[in-house]
Amino acid sequence: MPLLAVNEAFMFALSSLKLHSVTGGCSHPTGNGLSAVLFGPAAAIVLATIVLLFQAVLLAHGGLTTLGANVFSME
Repeated sequence: MPLLAVNEAFMFALSSLKLHSVTGGCSHPTGNGLSAVLFGPAAAIVLATIVLLFQAVLLAHGGLTTLGANVFSME
Protein backbone atom coordinates (compact mmCIF):
# COMPACT_ATOMS: atom_id res chain seq x y z
CA MET A 1 0.00 0.00 0.00
CA PRO A 2 2.78 2.55 0.69
CA LEU A 3 4.30 1.83 -2.73
CA LEU A 4 0.91 2.51 -4.32
CA ALA A 5 0.72 5.89 -2.56
CA VAL A 6 4.27 6.81 -3.57
CA ASN A 7 3.51 5.87 -7.18
CA GLU A 8 0.42 8.06 -7.15
CA ALA A 9 2.42 11.00 -5.78
CA PHE A 10 5.02 10.38 -8.52
CA MET A 11 2.25 10.39 -11.15
CA PHE A 12 0.83 13.63 -9.76
CA ALA A 13 4.22 15.35 -9.72
CA LEU A 14 5.09 14.27 -13.25
CA SER A 15 1.73 15.30 -14.63
CA SER A 16 1.80 18.65 -12.85
CA LEU A 17 5.29 19.66 -13.94
CA LYS A 18 4.78 18.96 -17.68
CA LEU A 19 8.41 18.09 -18.35
CA HIS A 20 9.35 17.36 -21.93
CA SER A 21 10.72 13.90 -22.59
CA VAL A 22 13.63 12.93 -24.83
CA THR A 23 11.40 11.95 -27.75
CA GLY A 24 9.79 15.39 -27.87
CA GLY A 25 6.57 14.34 -26.17
CA CYS A 26 5.40 15.11 -22.69
CA SER A 27 6.03 13.25 -19.43
CA HIS A 28 2.29 13.04 -18.67
CA PRO A 29 1.81 9.32 -19.41
CA THR A 30 5.11 8.18 -17.87
CA GLY A 31 3.67 7.65 -14.40
CA ASN A 32 0.64 5.84 -15.82
CA GLY A 33 2.81 3.36 -17.67
CA LEU A 34 4.91 2.77 -14.60
CA SER A 35 1.87 2.12 -12.45
CA ALA A 36 0.42 -0.26 -15.07
CA VAL A 37 3.65 -2.26 -15.05
CA LEU A 38 3.91 -2.32 -11.25
CA PHE A 39 0.27 -2.83 -10.26
CA GLY A 40 -1.65 -3.84 -13.38
CA PRO A 41 -3.96 -1.93 -15.70
CA ALA A 42 -6.98 -1.88 -13.37
CA ALA A 43 -5.03 -0.19 -10.58
CA ALA A 44 -3.42 2.19 -13.07
CA ILE A 45 -6.83 3.38 -14.26
CA VAL A 46 -7.94 4.05 -10.68
CA LEU A 47 -4.70 5.89 -9.89
CA ALA A 48 -4.91 7.95 -13.10
CA THR A 49 -8.49 8.91 -12.29
CA ILE A 50 -7.54 10.07 -8.80
CA VAL A 51 -4.54 12.04 -10.09
CA LEU A 52 -6.58 13.70 -12.84
CA LEU A 53 -9.35 14.51 -10.38
CA PHE A 54 -6.84 16.21 -8.09
CA GLN A 55 -5.43 18.13 -11.03
CA ALA A 56 -8.88 19.23 -12.17
CA VAL A 57 -9.93 20.43 -8.73
CA LEU A 58 -6.68 21.80 -7.32
CA LEU A 59 -4.78 22.99 -10.39
CA ALA A 60 -7.64 23.64 -12.88
CA HIS A 61 -6.02 21.44 -15.55
CA GLY A 62 -8.92 20.81 -17.90
CA GLY A 63 -11.64 20.98 -15.27
CA LEU A 64 -14.18 18.35 -14.29
CA THR A 65 -15.93 18.40 -17.67
CA THR A 66 -12.93 16.82 -19.41
CA LEU A 67 -12.17 14.23 -16.72
CA GLY A 68 -13.59 11.27 -18.67
CA ALA A 69 -11.73 12.18 -21.86
CA ASN A 70 -8.49 12.71 -19.96
CA VAL A 71 -8.72 9.33 -18.21
CA PHE A 72 -9.50 7.62 -21.51
CA SER A 73 -6.58 9.29 -23.29
CA MET A 74 -4.11 8.49 -20.50
CA GLU A 75 -4.86 4.76 -20.54
